[in-house]
Amino acid sequence: MEVTQDSIAQLYDALDPFLNIVLMQNKDSVTTPCVLASMNDLVYSFFCEHYWDDKGLVIKMIEKIVSRFSEQRFERFRLVTTENIVLALESEFVIWKRVRKCLTITFLSIDTLVHVNYINTILNNSYRDSFVKQLQSQMNLSKKLMAVLSSWRMKGFIDQKEELGRIFKYLEGYDTNFVLFLSNEFLLQAQKDYKVMSEKFPINKPIQLQEVYSKEVLLINETLPLVKRNAITYLNKILLADRCEDFKCIGNTLGNTEELTALIELAEVSGIEEKVFIFLKDGVKEKTKTQLEHYWSDDAVRLGDGILEFSKKIDKVLPVLKGQWIEYFKKGISEGILSLDPLKKSPDLLAILLAEYCNHIVSSFCTSEEIGLICDFISLLNNKDILLIQYAKYLPDKIMYGDEINFETNSCFIKRLTNLIGKALTYPIQQILSELQSSQIFTQQISKVLPIQTNVNILSSQKLFRSPFGMKLPPVIDQSWKIINDQYNSIHEKRKLVLYDNSSIVECVINKCKTQIPLPHYCVLLLCQSEQRSEEIISKENKFDIETTQLIIEDLIKSQLLITKENKTFLFNREFNKAGNLKIMCNFKRKSKTEEIKKENEEVEERRFQMVVSILVRIMKRLKRISYQDLCRLTIDELKKSFVPDLRILKRGVEYMIENEYAQRDETDKNTLIYMV
Repeated sequence: MEVTQDSIAQLYDALDPFLNIVLMQNKDSVTTPCVLASMNDLVYSFFCEHYWDDKGLVIKMIEKIVSRFSEQRFERFRLVTTENIVLALESEFVIWKRVRKCLTITFLSIDTLVHVNYINTILNNSYRDSFVKQLQSQMNLSKKLMAVLSSWRMKGFIDQKEELGRIFKYLEGYDTNFVLFLSNEFLLQAQKDYKVMSEKFPINKPIQLQEVYSKEVLLINETLPLVKRNAITYLNKILLADRCEDFKCIGNTLGNTEELTALIELAEVSGIEEKVFIFLKDGVKEKTKTQLEHYWSDDAVRLGDGILEFSKKIDKVLPVLKGQWIEYFKKGISEGILSLDPLKKSPDLLAILLAEYCNHIVSSFCTSEEIGLICDFISLLNNKDILLIQYAKYLPDKIMYGDEINFETNSCFIKRLTNLIGKALTYPIQQILSELQSSQIFTQQISKVLPIQTNVNILSSQKLFRSPFGMKLPPVIDQSWKIINDQYNSIHEKRKLVLYDNSSIVECVINKCKTQIPLPHYCVLLLCQSEQRSEEIISKENKFDIETTQLIIEDLIKSQLLITKENKTFLFNREFNKAGNLKIMCNFKRKSKTEEIKKENEEVEERRFQMVVSILVRIMKRLKRISYQDLCRLTIDELKKSFVPDLRILKRGVEYMIENEYAQRDETDKNTLIYMV
């Protein structure tokens, strides 16, 4: 009997009851072998009773059987509601998996030479061309699936994302193009949903937004394996990058490290971190300005305590930041400080006050935490080199009479600061600390051997040794001085000690009155003890300038230790008789603040210029040929730990190199510099 379409239909009708049994059975039902045996008998009998001339007839027969099966299943599937479509789809794929296994075994029994993969391929292709094609064309499956997905998204992805992932995986096995189409629909639906949900998941609630993002990425990983990378990139754009301006809220998260961390992670995955860097810097700038305006005071201790409180807040933020984030954070701190009104007129004022506060904090009791906080704050400043120059100037004043320095605390402070900003800026301070320790030893030693108790502050000097003020000291003082100086010189080779005029105090008893006199005043008093002296002679003998001499004489006359004689000469008052104690303060007229600041600025400018030139030469020597812009950028990178040089100093440094034939401009490109050996 010839094989016809009707005969194949009859075979399917005969197989249909057994296929229904397969659908209703559990996976490991004991009746399965019986069903398979019956199906095998039916197919075998069919092949024995029919003949065919076309070699592809078996394939056509399989296609017809699968098509009939798929049509019946599809008619049932059409009745499924949108809410149950995911579950129904997965059920259909599981059912087909069972039926395919039965049909594979049945048709393999007809010809054992046919490979199992061949039969499986035929069955899958037939299923795709029938059931899957009908899904695409008639059911508008995409809209239903996206509606379900949208409802899950609105609920926070708490439902059946695993099932949806399996459906995409099943479909991928039958029709890759259809999966790609659904993936595109998935992303378009996400775009629509997030426009609706932008108020529900705002960026100013970063922790909540990060949770949403993580769930969305998880959903993509489980459902869109073919387009996972592109899908996440697209998600970043619609969920994060398109809302770039909303990241300006990062400045409000500085007090909450969890929110700040979440925002940073979201900015990094979205690819817009370059813009968010600026938002972070501006936010930090505004916060810094607001906080320091609240703490600002001309009293260094009060201002320093306020900065310490501010540093505690900074210290919580710093561990969260890394790489360029911390660089822009530092820029925000520095710009915020410089935007303060008092610093617009005098940019170095904060450095002076902060140096005074550092001097206070490390000379009194303070915890290691406080030292760490103030060091962290200093490391954020762009003009930290000026701060440390000021601090170095304050240190020697701590050895004034009745005042001592805490060397252990200072060493801890400098060590911590060195770890943060490098040795170049802190080494001069370490030298001064070492010298001050020697000075303290000198004070202790001299107080034991001198008949009058003398507290002196000493500084080392590279210059040749000279007696203080060019005068001869009393023999006992001179002898002790030489002993201490020789001891110091043996420790610090080729360095000598010089008495520090303003802070050296002499204690003595004058007519039963205990008197404390600054050393310069004491020297004048000794000179006028036996005979009258004029201003000119006093200045010449002590090598003082006239202005200083006049101030000293004025102090001594006011205290009644010196009296004025004829011809503007002066003599020690032998009738001085005052009960109690007398303390004369050193009131030398200080240079005007403007002159001091100008001189200090010139010193700082010159020191910075020398550092810039050395870095420029080093870079040019290494690279040989470089553009002006790249040279400036590399130089700033090298120096930013110490200070941020302005373009004026950089330009001056480049001109200096050209003038001194360290470099020359390229004849074809004036913007390019060439190193000259």
